[in-house]
Amino acid sequence: MTWASSAKADDQLGSTLVTEDFTGSSVNDSRWTALGGACLTAATDAATGSNQSNLGKCTKTTDTDYLSGKSNGFLQMTDNSRGAASDVLFDRAIPSRSGLDISFYQYQFHKSSTDLGPADGIGFFLTDGSYTLKDPGPTGDGFGGALGYASIEDKKGIAHGVLGLGLDVYGNYASQPYVGTSCKGVQHSRTPNSVVLRGAGDGTEGYCLMQNDAGSYTSSSDALQTSAPEAGVGGANNGTLVRVVVSPTTDADPYPSVSVSLNGKVVSTYKLTTQLPSTVKFGFASSTGGGHEAHLIRTVAVKSVNPLNALSLVKTVNHDSSIGGTAKNVFAAGDTVPYSFLVTNTGQETLKNISVSDAKINGQPSNNKVTCTEPAGGLQPADSMTCTGTYGPLSAEEAQNGHFDNTAIAQGFNDGGTTVKSNESTATIPLYTTADFSVKKQVTGGASHAVNDSQTYTVKYSYESGKYQYCAADGSPNPTDTTESFPAAEGTLQVKGDGSAVSSGQIPTGAVVTLSEETPADTDAVSWGAATFSSNKLTVGCQGVTTAITLTNTANQKPGSVEWSKNDSGTKALIAGSQWQLTLPDGSKQTVVDNGDHDADPAEGKLKVTGLAWGKYSLEETKAPSGYLIKSKPITFEVSSDHLVAELGQIENDKGSAGLVIKKTSDPQSGATVAPGATVTYTVTASNTGNVELKPVTVVDDLSKVLSNSTYVQGSLRSTIDGQASGTAQIEGSSLEWEGTLGAGQSVDLVYKVVVLEHATDGTTLVNVVSGTGVPPEGVDPPTPNCTTENQTANPDCTTQTKVVVPPTPATPTTPA
Repeated sequence: MTWASSAKADDQLGSTLVTEDFTGSSVNDSRWTALGGACLTAATDAATGSNQSNLGKCTKTTDTDYLSGKSNGFLQMTDNSRGAASDVLFDRAIPSRSGLDISFYQYQFHKSSTDLGPADGIGFFLTDGSYTLKDPGPTGDGFGGALGYASIEDKKGIAHGVLGLGLDVYGNYASQPYVGTSCKGVQHSRTPNSVVLRGAGDGTEGYCLMQNDAGSYTSSSDALQTSAPEAGVGGANNGTLVRVVVSPTTDADPYPSVSVSLNGKVVSTYKLTTQLPSTVKFGFASSTGGGHEAHLIRTVAVKSVNPLNALSLVKTVNHDSSIGGTAKNVFAAGDTVPYSFLVTNTGQETLKNISVSDAKINGQPSNNKVTCTEPAGGLQPADSMTCTGTYGPLSAEEAQNGHFDNTAIAQGFNDGGTTVKSNESTATIPLYTTADFSVKKQVTGGASHAVNDSQTYTVKYSYESGKYQYCAADGSPNPTDTTESFPAAEGTLQVKGDGSAVSSGQIPTGAVVTLSEETPADTDAVSWGAATFSSNKLTVGCQGVTTAITLTNTANQKPGSVEWSKNDSGTKALIAGSQWQLTLPDGSKQTVVDNGDHDADPAEGKLKVTGLAWGKYSLEETKAPSGYLIKSKPITFEVSSDHLVAELGQIENDKGSAGLVIKKTSDPQSGATVAPGATVTYTVTASNTGNVELKPVTVVDDLSKVLSNSTYVQGSLRSTIDGQASGTAQIEGSSLEWEGTLGAGQSVDLVYKVVVLEHATDGTTLVNVVSGTGVPPEGVDPPTPNCTTENQTANPDCTTQTKVVVPPTPATPTTPA
């Protein structure tokens, strides 16, 4: 590796980017931030200057007290006490594509007990320079093995990590997945006195052990532990010189190599499989636990491997939230892209009036300037400043290219007024395209008319992570040039049943979207069937139009019911035994029997029919309770979404009563006299005087004392009800009998004739008596007729008497002489 072996610590090939020796009592750059117990051994007071680092006097000095306040000091990360942790972060970006040559002296020593042994070590790390570096990685007792960089147990690693070097005396930095919790592929045990490199990571992902060119994940070195440095002495002073060289990269070879040297000897080399960001930031971390010792650093220097222009410019997407950055790395049409412009003075003169020109930003109708805030007194050698600008919104046509490039150049002026121009710097951002889908709702089913169109329904959608794509101008999908994937996402749409479409908003091309619906809550009247999508899975493509999805829900009618009771009209008491006919909306019939067919109410006299579809019904009593009159008038009702339960209340029945009245008349009337040969007409009337039907009614007319002195006129017998022949009437022997049915209020008339015999004896009486019975419905007391065999002769209504009177024989006329 000629680039590494030829670049020695004192080489002057590259451009100086950062120098800080930490030997003084203060650091005059506020971008150096101390966290935890980090301090300066030479400091005698806390840091106070507004433009200074917060590094100040050390308050914990076990085994380092002899260095306190002495010149030629050190950056103390920890003293030799247990449970200590500190970080020092340099929140200034430096360019990386021309390579990095980083060197510093490290000291790990103890002069007193270390309890469980020397621990832990010193970590050095790089992070993405487009993000703010202000928060440490894992810190605290028990997490020292991460050396401030990688994830450990439930602790996240440092944000946007790029590389993490472990100078690990105790050895836990090599333990995986104890450190690097997501790195399950390679398991490695604790390795004391090891040099270890871990790769990129963020949060709990990444930070995995890197295999060096020798095929090993660690390199051992006895140079990590040092003797205690002498107070007030400059130079190496017993320290180990650490040098990390990252090779320059090109578009043709974007993956750098890394070498790590201790005291001029290369201990490990690596070939990275991921690209470094265009700019990086860096920091140090150290910790102790049950084992401990002191950890010091001095003489930090960072150079480029290849020389830079006297004014260096690196343009990147701005991820620094403190200056308007974004978390995005891949962009879509409609996005505005924030850029940062890292301007570094790599020359020997102070430069002033720094400006950045960017043709595409400058060509916008608004927001068309790159803003630069120059340090007071100008940009000093080996210092950097960051300018910012935005471009956008990106157009749909730009997104169709799959990437967006723009180029900037910076310039400044030296004290002599000479213009110093930077290199051109181009930032290429990957672009992806998006599309949407829409959902409209339709409600079907028997209860659809009962559902309010304004009711809202929740449609859920989700899609898994996938590779970014863009739709080219010809409509074809293409992979976007990025290793990133769009994140999995989910969302909801609120749709209505009125058929209006609701859009999802923009979703990355290529996303496979799955749809589902939160089942609507049933109401008192409506139960919902399963949701049906015209397609419940769709791939967002390059169709150029919104994908329309139809969601169909079936609103089912909840069945209704009808309930009523059967009551005595007088006492209001429940009465059992009724039977009904229910006519359904489709015209079909259903028999309902109290405590029998289709009656869902177990109480006698109470009836309930369930499972009724919505519509209009008719209910008619077909059989009354025993002893009661039937309710002849049909009752209509309706089952609907607003009236699922039809309550008909009390349906009352009158109690049945039976009555039968018989009357016998004659013409001539009873009591009159008739002569032999006269005709007598008899009429028997039987009347149902009750409120129930009598079936049968039997009338018996005793003719024995009539036909003894008369003869029946054949064919004269008639039986009529309301003028219509009815029933069966016949005369057999000396008895007339009729049997038939009489409804409530009906009467039957029996009419027949006799002729008095010519030889009837004078004074003979024609006596005619009648009796009758009637049978009422079950449960009704039988009637008590007025004419019975017991009382018929005594009751004038039941008998007639006609006396025969023979006229005297006329005297024989005397013939006159």
